[in-house]
Amino acid sequence: MRFNLYQVVFLAKSPIHIGEKRLGFIQRTRYYIPGKSLWGAVTEDLTRALFSQPQYANYISIGEIVKKALIFSYFFITLNKDDLSKAFIPSLKEKPLKYGFGDAQISQMEFEETFLSSYGSTAIEPKSNTALEASLHGIEYLNHLVRYKNKLRRVFFGGYLWAKAGEYPLDTDRKLTIQCAADNIIFSLAGGKPKPLKDVLNSFQIGGEKNYGRGTLALHFLTATSSNTKLWGKYQAGIDGDSPFLQVDEENPIPAHLSLETLSVPNTNACSISGDLEPLTGREYDEKRGVGYKFGYEGVYYVPGSIVLNDSLSALVGKYGTLQYSVKNCRRN
Repeated sequence: MRFNLYQVVFLAKSPIHIGEKRLGFIQRTRYYIPGKSLWGAVTEDLTRALFSQPQYANYISIGEIVKKALIFSYFFITLNKDDLSKAFIPSLKEKPLKYGFGDAQISQMEFEETFLSSYGSTAIEPKSNTALEASLHGIEYLNHLVRYKNKLRRVFFGGYLWAKAGEYPLDTDRKLTIQCAADNIIFSLAGGKPKPLKDVLNSFQIGGEKNYGRGTLALHFLTATSSNTKLWGKYQAGIDGDSPFLQVDEENPIPAHLSLETLSVPNTNACSISGDLEPLTGREYDEKRGVGYKFGYEGVYYVPGSIVLNDSLSALVGKYGTLQYSVKNCRRN
């Protein structure tokens, strides 16, 4: 079965914190939602929807199926839920950094003034009723309500989802069936009630600080679109055999992390990229110790917003929505 492409929009119902790095005592947030964050949220909520008393093995099995059958792009802030070409995708084409395209483009300063906030807190030493030493910390977050051009606006996140229908082995004697409809994706186990993705994502949490009410998203819009549509009105999408890909034209920013390793294969004449590099790491679930005790490492990547220089880049969309350079589809200008 081939991948089906869906356009997806989420409404932010509370502040969003997607952990990036620490600067002093401030925990920074990313200004977008990576595909891996959505993979984790869907895995968690879908497992709970399918099993009345889910076990660790159930989360692992469902997570592997979601990784194979669903590929989320990165999701970017937009104030126009009906036109994703207005999304605030970062661009390093000019300095300082800009967000968005055309008449919707704004500076980094304006973006941060509009969408970014933070709060600080500290633990209290009960005996002295003073701040506990070394406990001061701050958290950045993305606002869910903003004032933009003198109007109070709600914040949305817009992106795309590739989904593949079929039957996926769950354990020794069961399969998870996935059906792709025009406006929904249905999951079902034999003898169980079908679980539509729209119900699973009706209201869910993502990122950090969830115990404090942060990270709540609601599905606003999900509908099938042509597999060769232009993502965010700018990036030509397509299917290469069994893998989705997108085309990034010269002088345009990449809309996800791009693997440095796939650009470093000898004798491929890989497209030239200008941008910052970062290792993709993160805390993951450890079976024995719990959440956050296992460190994951995906490799070194160009950051979203890095610019394609003298070539047109064709990149396969891999797990978690990250991009891998495709020699087969790259066109030199």
